[in-house]
Order: sequence, then C-alpha cells, then structure tokens
Amino acid sequence: MVHKGSPDVQACEQHMGYVFENKKLLQDALLHKSVSPQPHVSAFERLEFLGDRVLNLVISEKLYRLFPHSPESHLAVHLSQLINRDTLYQVATNLNLAAYLRFDKTNPLQRKVLSDGLEALIGAFFLDAGLTPCTAFIHKHWQPFVSATTARPQQDSKSMLQDWTQKHYGILPTYAVTSKTGPAHSPCIEVELTIAAEHETWPSMHASGYSKREAEKQAAKDMLAYLEKHGVYKP
Repeated sequence: MVHKGSPDVQACEQHMGYVFENKKLLQDALLHKSVSPQPHVSAFERLEFLGDRVLNLVISEKLYRLFPHSPESHLAVHLSQLINRDTLYQVATNLNLAAYLRFDKTNPLQRKVLSDGLEALIGAFFLDAGLTPCTAFIHKHWQPFVSATTARPQQDSKSMLQDWTQKHYGILPTYAVTSKTGPAHSPCIEVELTIAAEHETWPSMHASGYSKREAEKQAAKDMLAYLEKHGVYKP
C-alpha cells in the first residue's frame, strides 16, 4: 500500500514540540522519495543528505566534549553506534515518524525508510530553526542512547570479527556481494562472508541489508554467533 497525499504537518509539529515557519520544508521531509511526484529531483533526498551531516556534527561535538581525553579511535566507535541505522530507527519510532511520513508501506526495508526520514526531518529542522534549536532537539532524543553507549562502548560486529581472525589466524574475513535487488532508490544487497582459516571448515554466512556495509555487519554478527555456539569464539 502506498500512502500519498499531504503529510500531517500539524500532528508532526505537535509531536516534535516545534512549529515550522516554512511548512514546505516539513512537507518535503515527510514525503519519501518512493512516493514523490518528482523522483529525479527529490527534495527528500536533499534534506536527508543535509540532516545526515548535521547529525554527525552534533553528535561528534557531544562526544568530543564528553570525552576530552579519549583518542579519535574511541570517539569513532561511539559515533558509529549513535548514528547507525538501528539507533536512527529507534529514535524515529519514539517520534512515531511512521504515522507522519508518506512512503510505500510495501517497501521491505522500512527500517531504512524511517531512518532516512528522520535524517530528512533533521535537515528540515536545521534549515527552519538553525543549529542551536536543532542541536537541542538531537540532544534530547539521543540522550538515552548517548548514556547507554558511553557507559560501555563496544566495537561493531565487523570490527570484532576482524580483530579475532587477525589475532588467532593472521587473516581477514572476506566479503563478496552476491546479489543486488529492488528499486534503485532502495536496493537490497546480499553479501557472502567467508573465513579462509587453515584447517578450519566453517560455513559461509549470507546476509542482506540496505547497503553493503549493513549487510557485511549482519553477516559478521551471524558468524560470531555461529563461532560462539560451537565454542570457537568467546566474547
């Protein structure tokens, strides 16, 4: 089912606690490219692009001030956890964004759609209100995740698997794209993960995602779970 028509701007504003001066910005942010009447010149994608950069800036500054003595590598781990699709999706869910965003509800990658929608919303907010109110908005909705992430930082699954294979076998996992399906604006990419460790016969892992990076991280997560189940890997 495709939900078209005008987004419910007023309801979204009430949920955000902010009234847009330029309603067109909010309307554009709530009209996903999959249902846009101008798919080749998507205002949604432009706002998504901007919102992604604003979010990166705000969270990066937050981490810089929270950890004045941490090296860049540690800050990067925290940042990755706070701006990944899982966190974006959770914030979008907390904002009930699915109720306001107009998009193709048959899209199998709804988590990606809502994450992209949140970035577009941030981009629109930044253009309408400026950096200071937008920063306050991000701080408010990301604070629970900042607290949880900074309390016990963790590597992502791909980095964990890479460190483990290097330490124990002196090799790196290999990833290969096996298929790419779906529309151009929202592809589904499948990858195959293999570990060519000598004297080992572990199976390959297949996983899919909205991007090569996401699929690789899921494949690494599945491989770690397999190795742990068989007593080979210990977290």
